[in-house]
Amino acid sequence: MATHRLSSGRGSGVTIQDVADLAQVSIKTVSRVLNHEPGVAAKTREAVQAAAQTLRYQPNPAARNLSSAVGNNIGFAFPVPSRREGKGELAYSMALQLGALLACGRLDLGVLLQPRQRKDAAEAAELVELMQGRRISGLVVADPDAHLIQRLQAQGVMFSAINANELEGGYPVVAVDDRPAAERMTAMLIAHGHRRIGFVQGRDGTRVAADRLAGFRAAMATAGLPVDPAWIAQGDFSFDAGLQAGLALLRQAPRVSAIFAANDTMAMGVVHAAHSMGLNVPGDLSAVGFDDLDGVELFWPPLTTIHQPLGSMAEMAVEQLAARMFPHRRDIPARPALHVFACELVERASVAAPPREPP
Repeated sequence: MATHRLSSGRGSGVTIQDVADLAQVSIKTVSRVLNHEPGVAAKTREAVQAAAQTLRYQPNPAARNLSSAVGNNIGFAFPVPSRREGKGELAYSMALQLGALLACGRLDLGVLLQPRQRKDAAEAAELVELMQGRRISGLVVADPDAHLIQRLQAQGVMFSAINANELEGGYPVVAVDDRPAAERMTAMLIAHGHRRIGFVQGRDGTRVAADRLAGFRAAMATAGLPVDPAWIAQGDFSFDAGLQAGLALLRQAPRVSAIFAANDTMAMGVVHAAHSMGLNVPGDLSAVGFDDLDGVELFWPPLTTIHQPLGSMAEMAVEQLAARMFPHRRDIPARPALHVFACELVERASVAAPPREPP
């Protein structure tokens, strides 16, 4: 599929990268200057403007349409789980979609729902081209990858992000307090008497996975408890990963008495692993997750987890984007560039005191 290169439009071949190179700044900074966004130093702004003038650079009409909010339509790009990831990740995605739809209805905005699965450079280019063809004025993207962020910034597209890897990347972001929430969950397990606590990490290279692991480690350190490297299992947010990590952790001797998985989907895999080994949850093993996905209260046993307000997060991201697209609309509340929601620890029946040690 053809991509749309930003140029001066008369065969000069000048791109936004050329402007960034001449001004000795990043593409992101050039995009912010050309879109008249605040927060750029005056000297830097002047350098970018001078470089653009010297090179006679102008975004092409399609990109200008995207960055100047020519219509009342936005896009919402959301992750589509693979079959391996399972229905848990589908519940995560659907909760975000519902929040976005509610916000768009309230603000009288049209919305194009666009699933993403590959998360590669080609898919990012296809998404931007689709927006251009449908005259979509801005984009909310959930769990964005670096390819998509770079493409949107290069094209000067207005967007906001949910659970981005960067919290201060020069674009609006909605996130949750992943690290403090993970600390609270771990402290709760310790308060129940657990000392040998396993942890199943999320997908490698993601901020939320790193922050949740850091919160677990911090709570263990605060309590003066060691973290055996063997108690940390690699996961990827999928059910299968939770199942395999659970089996590996529970085959160790001495066995951990509790396992904290970095999301609910992996926590359910951990519980299945325990059951497959004839272990009782929570009698022999306490298991907890993160997200509070729809339906985990119906799981057996009902899962203790961290409630992540996914619907509210999507609504906030839509409002962040709409406030930038329509700065003169009084019915759209002004929103900060970064909004971090506090999470709630929800205790259910998957946690109990650890089993007594044999005499």
